[in-house]
Amino acid sequence: MKFSFIAFLLAAFAAASSFAQDKQSSASSDWPQILGANRNGVIAESGKLGWDDQPAVVWQKDIGEGFAGPVISGEELILFHRPDGSRGKFLVVEKFNANSGASVWKRELETVFSGAMDGDSGPKATPVISDGFIYCHGPDGELACLKFDDGEIVWQLNARKKFKASQGYFGCGSTPIVIDGLVLLNVGGRDGASVVAFDALTGEVKWKAVKDEASYSSPIAVKHNGKTMAVFLTRTKFVGLDAASGEVLFSNPFGKRGPTAVASMPVAFGSKIFANAAYRVGATVVDLSKMGTPGESIEADWSSATAFASHYGTPVHLDGYIYGTSGREDLRNGSFRCIDASTGDVKWDQPSFPVAHTLAVGQQLLVLDHKGRLGLIDPSPEKFELVKTATVFKGETRAVPAYSNGRLFFRSNAISNVGKLIAIEVKQK
Repeated sequence: MKFSFIAFLLAAFAAASSFAQDKQSSASSDWPQILGANRNGVIAESGKLGWDDQPAVVWQKDIGEGFAGPVISGEELILFHRPDGSRGKFLVVEKFNANSGASVWKRELETVFSGAMDGDSGPKATPVISDGFIYCHGPDGELACLKFDDGEIVWQLNARKKFKASQGYFGCGSTPIVIDGLVLLNVGGRDGASVVAFDALTGEVKWKAVKDEASYSSPIAVKHNGKTMAVFLTRTKFVGLDAASGEVLFSNPFGKRGPTAVASMPVAFGSKIFANAAYRVGATVVDLSKMGTPGESIEADWSSATAFASHYGTPVHLDGYIYGTSGREDLRNGSFRCIDASTGDVKWDQPSFPVAHTLAVGQQLLVLDHKGRLGLIDPSPEKFELVKTATVFKGETRAVPAYSNGRLFFRSNAISNVGKLIAIEVKQK
């Protein structure tokens, strides 16, 4: 096979701009952070998902309040919750056996958080498992590092108080990201401390950057020109930072002031990054190949107020298309949508679909909506193809789920301070 010079240049650029988020998980057993190993909700796996009348329940446990999703390493699961609700003084980091649901250990972290607009006093941010440690971000800004094996607390601090940040509408809720020995967090602090990097082993502040408040979106990591870039959506900005130094590599306006919230995560594909939010913000795509002087904005490939606007669920990218739910839970205008990632053109829109979290498992979409309904969709830009549905919980299920070894692990929202952590079989035998 002969390669043209142009093809060579394109291949070279792809190598220079490879995205960590583009890579599919090499092991379907691990789900160490929000949306999986690569923070994109995409799992490389053979075989078919499916169930008969109802997915089999492997186990379920009573848990406390919170919106923090479960994370998994090997055969062990970590959950961050608040068993006593607003009456208790502690958040709890708890390890479970992922196969049986048996509790292995619990560790308490003090908190003074008493709930906000959503009425839930538990943690909002999903923990991160990295290199034998667990990193948790609590609703009052508590940031802690614990040993994965036994839960021993290595260090802890209050990032919100340290940098004089706001709790926001629902408490602090952005999940941190660990990159090359640094814990990067969307703090929203004053004096240029919107994003702060902490030493992963000591909690020492290594750098701070960006003037803005925090959002509820969690960052991703991408590779560009041999460096690792951390991509954040803050309250009103879409920014790329050198993960090692905090240098602002690009900064685009994004979001709005007033009673709004940015919660969906950035999605990377090729050399491009997709961002979206509800509250009349809409969606945009930028191409890192167009990045100029560090700190300046990148001209968008496209922007649209109507193409895609997720309340909090992060869509997935598959084969050039974006799939996921657009619309707001509170306005009951959710729909499941497919758009062309390169142009923003809406290929189809399935109305009356509750706001949901979407995972791509192999060549299928597994969708858990906030009402406890699970759906299996065959992705196609031609039409909406719903294969199966099942009600897996009679109540609210807003937290991001986890997938491991053919099982879906999800939590419900608490009723009278008590929620459920549930493991179900979703893969055909």
